[in-house]
Amino acid sequence: MTKLKNCLVLLLTIIPALTVWGQTASLLVTDHYTTSNGLPSNNVYCAMKDRDGFLWFGTWYGLCRFDGSHFKTMKKSTRPDSDIPPRKIESMAEDQQGNLWLKTVDWKVYVFYRRTGRFHALGEELKHLSQNMQVIKLQATDNGQVLLLTKDKNLLMATTTPKGHIDIKTLFSSKGKINPFTYQLYRDYCEENNGYSVWVGRDYRIFAVPRGKQLQQRMADNDNLQQRKNTQLEAIVAQAGINDYVQIYEDNDRLVWVTTPTNGIYCIHSPKSIFKLIPFDFDQTGVRSIFQLPNGNVLVGTRSRDVFILNPQGQRIHTFDYKTHGIGAIYHVMADKHHRLWLSTKRDGLVVATPDNSQPTGYRLNHYLHDDNNPQSISGNAVYMTYTDKKGHIWVATLDGGLNLVKQNGSTQLVFYNRHNGFINYPSYGLYTEVRNMAEDQHGRLWIGTIDGLMSTDTKFRQPQDIKFETYKEQRASSFANNDIYTIFKDNRDNIWMGAFGGGLSRLTNYDKHKHCPDFKTLGMREGLRNDVIVSITEDLNGRLWFAGETTIACYNPKNERIRNFDKYDGLPDVKFEEASACRMNNGEIWLGCKQGIIVFDPKHLVNENSNYHTFITNMSVNNRNITQQLERIENQHGIDQLKQIELKHDQNSFTIEFAALNFINNNNVAYRYRLKGYDHDWNYSGQNRQASYTKVPPGNYTFVVETIDDSNPTLCSRDELHICILPPWWATWWAYLIYLAVIGIITFFIVRTGLQMNRMRNEMIIGQRLAKLHTMATATPAKEIDYSQYVEQKGMEFIDQLHRIIDENLQNSEFNIDTMAAEMGLSRSAFFKKVKNVTGFAPLDLIKEFRLSRAAELLKHTNLSINEVAYRSGFKDSSYFGKCFRKRFGLSPRDYASSSRE
Repeated sequence: MTKLKNCLVLLLTIIPALTVWGQTASLLVTDHYTTSNGLPSNNVYCAMKDRDGFLWFGTWYGLCRFDGSHFKTMKKSTRPDSDIPPRKIESMAEDQQGNLWLKTVDWKVYVFYRRTGRFHALGEELKHLSQNMQVIKLQATDNGQVLLLTKDKNLLMATTTPKGHIDIKTLFSSKGKINPFTYQLYRDYCEENNGYSVWVGRDYRIFAVPRGKQLQQRMADNDNLQQRKNTQLEAIVAQAGINDYVQIYEDNDRLVWVTTPTNGIYCIHSPKSIFKLIPFDFDQTGVRSIFQLPNGNVLVGTRSRDVFILNPQGQRIHTFDYKTHGIGAIYHVMADKHHRLWLSTKRDGLVVATPDNSQPTGYRLNHYLHDDNNPQSISGNAVYMTYTDKKGHIWVATLDGGLNLVKQNGSTQLVFYNRHNGFINYPSYGLYTEVRNMAEDQHGRLWIGTIDGLMSTDTKFRQPQDIKFETYKEQRASSFANNDIYTIFKDNRDNIWMGAFGGGLSRLTNYDKHKHCPDFKTLGMREGLRNDVIVSITEDLNGRLWFAGETTIACYNPKNERIRNFDKYDGLPDVKFEEASACRMNNGEIWLGCKQGIIVFDPKHLVNENSNYHTFITNMSVNNRNITQQLERIENQHGIDQLKQIELKHDQNSFTIEFAALNFINNNNVAYRYRLKGYDHDWNYSGQNRQASYTKVPPGNYTFVVETIDDSNPTLCSRDELHICILPPWWATWWAYLIYLAVIGIITFFIVRTGLQMNRMRNEMIIGQRLAKLHTMATATPAKEIDYSQYVEQKGMEFIDQLHRIIDENLQNSEFNIDTMAAEMGLSRSAFFKKVKNVTGFAPLDLIKEFRLSRAAELLKHTNLSINEVAYRSGFKDSSYFGKCFRKRFGLSPRDYASSSRE
């Protein structure tokens, strides 16, 4: 035990440093899409979002649709009435019917009918309107019309009708107004025609508004708006470092899409962030502990063993370097009721700072290290945490010596009880010696997280020798408890939360003190958890829990039991969070330690998104074959995203449905749930998986429903449906059953009629014989007694059949016993036992075991199930007991038996 002097100065009032360390997160997030992501070509000319929310791109190799995750290229159409899909699409526009007008670099115009997937090249429609059918500009209007400027400067207005016809009219005729050799206008023209005021300029500017509206003012307003918008967009693109581009397009979600001639597409997002990074440029080793002192300043420990004091604004005001003060790398700080600070250090043991006004610093530091020659010393120097339970016991977790109980002997002397001193019931074989964290539940049980799994003990004891520790290695029901427990947290509702490395997050729901078994509820995909590695947990003032993963943050709301995830698209800087480095400040802010410094945010500034977007079924495969092309071959058939119902044959009952939520802001926040009404009993939560697969669905009428869950947008209602009718085979149709019924009726009729006739004939013959006999008998003779043998039913066989049926029905029930069997058979326990023994030669329990081992042998022979799963399905609780019984019965271990059977 070493005492350090003049080591720690906790300043109650210090002049703030001049440097402000807090910095906001990056303003821009850029995503880059190329052919490696599914684009047909890196040469992209134009971009546009349609009314449904799909993004469309004109590329060198044709038209392409993007749903936020996948690109679909319209490179060919199997419809017989479709023209060849265009290539080199330079510009596009959407008309009032939702159809796309496309202009290529060779000045041709196509219409893409979205609902049918058909392309139509304009030709005959332009012949009577312009001598030159080449279109040099295509532009959408505010009312869903499309303006076409031909090479000879005729201005046309075009659209499609609800029936799919093309309607084109002339707004400006260039006859006599152009140079016939250069096709240049003599001047700018402003005219009225066909109910529109039109502008056609020598600079190729075109504009059209309904007659009566001020054309010049509208053009000026539009020019000013476009100029400001272009300036802003160009500045954003320049900030993103993109220099070579073709078009900048901003969609209705304020996302900026940049098309390039050789580098594909860029999407630039400017997130509104609540996160702020306090960078530790002076120490890049990682922040391992954060603790707010009574005066409001913040003590920060790093892996470098240096200790820093920050003010509440995150400014560094003092540094305690390791060379001078020797405190160590602080991993946890605890303040006890005596206002002492317990500093847990990684390699320098336990440091206790006791208030002492006689010291220049106001604190007296005592340093406790492991001493091989002192059994009462701390069991290890890698101290991860200290904890005070409700009884006032102080526990110390070490990563190299297990758990310690601290008792004070005298004013400053501390005695440590551990597996070397007093803990006679501590787990053996060197297990559970690497302790990270702990927390006490509302019933006074201490839960201890170790690398080997979960351990617990009752805090009610008299002497350290009385402490009994429980571990859960042998309990199959507590598989979570056998993980590497990274963090344990107790919230203000006394719930115990545990995060395991690779095991996700679980809440302790119950502890059976008789069976010594804990129960957990796991948070996962259903609640929205995306990361199965939780390194720290803390709670805000509103009772919401905040989880830090390795690079992400998640917020759990107990009111709706949903988790919202945060990443770079929410403005979270690119950092790597440290284990158990989290602290809620007095003002409600949450500070999270990371490799690069400290992330700071105020949960009350958290806002929800209010954007609305659609969810679509985008593809469907039947028997592993895509049916989209089959749909396109059907005349006037809608594309799969527009389809509302589909009819399948009886042998098309295995299918996969793909879907997508058109959220381009942050697709990582999107999760899905789906169900097939009439087949599924409940929702299937698929997380971010965009597919639903079904096999061997019986004939019938079903409705597939998919809903989008966006935890950043709780008011969102976005779903899609597809009605599916699976036809029965011809032999199972209603008319087939009608024929079967008729045939059965006819056969029954003839059988009954024949039987009646034979019965009548037999009766007539018997009556005749009796009359003849009575006629010949002179006197009555005594009737002979009928001689028949009494055959006793083989009740034993019926008993065995019933017994086998009951055992088969309860084979997987590990609690099934002789009492349950006797009750099912309607016999008392003793009578049942005797009868089973007499009939089968087995005692009831031996008979059940024989059935279970036979079932296990069949599963091992014909399935690829694991040994544990075979034991469970055969009704055995313990896989080791199952192995012993199996070897005794078959002479081989289950694994050897399975191998020999498959060979």
